[in-house]
Amino acid sequence: MSAKSLTISDLNHEITPNEPRIQDLRLGVRLGFERARDIRKIIERNEVELEAYGSLAPQRRKSRGQPFTEYHLNEAQALLICMFARTDKAAQVRKEVIAVYLALRGATIKPQYPLTQEQRLKIENAVSATVYASLSDEIKTRFDYTWEQIHQHFGVEHHREIKQDQLDDLLKCIDSITPSSALPAPRRETFGVLHLTPAQLSDRWGGQVKPSTLANWRHKKVGPTYVKLCGTVMYRLTDIEKWEYAQQIQTQIGGR
Repeated sequence: MSAKSLTISDLNHEITPNEPRIQDLRLGVRLGFERARDIRKIIERNEVELEAYGSLAPQRRKSRGQPFTEYHLNEAQALLICMFARTDKAAQVRKEVIAVYLALRGATIKPQYPLTQEQRLKIENAVSATVYASLSDEIKTRFDYTWEQIHQHFGVEHHREIKQDQLDDLLKCIDSITPSSALPAPRRETFGVLHLTPAQLSDRWGGQVKPSTLANWRHKKVGPTYVKLCGTVMYRLTDIEKWEYAQQIQTQIGGR
């Protein structure tokens, strides 16, 4: 009997209707037993567990006048025998059994590997960037403001830093940000002092510094001085101008 890899032609479709089976000796040869019929000892030792997956389809035979029982295994039984055998070829033969039955069902056999965390992050960022680019300026302002409030509430730079046990608090935080609160008025006067939101400050600087960057600056205690009004981060225009003035780079007058 051939020791070549298992193929669909090794499946017997006549023993039991609608349940193709592999002959025990064919599997024994492929597994590399010195005597292929030794596979029957493994089958008989594990008969109870194997029969939990169906009949072993025993066939009474004779060889040189001596009676013996030949077994024909279904897919689950063949896989279990590969596990019980513990021969050097057992792992490879197990793959072949799976491949043969998948091919029989018309499946395309291709190795499937889960995406890495880095790959998933790249996909998520690419999708987010595409969606964000299609938003109107008004929606972008609401979007940035919402994340700004979430980051501020939890004291994090990115929502992935939020812990699982903070989920309920996160949902409450999102619910508290109404559409009207997520779109601040262009300017606010408080006792004669002009205030800007992080989104408005970002607009003042031509979008070069994102609201998320401002949040990171606040976390690191850098950037313009800010205040919290009723839980909302605001920048006073006087503090902004003071900080901008401090960023001046002196040059020679008249090119001297």
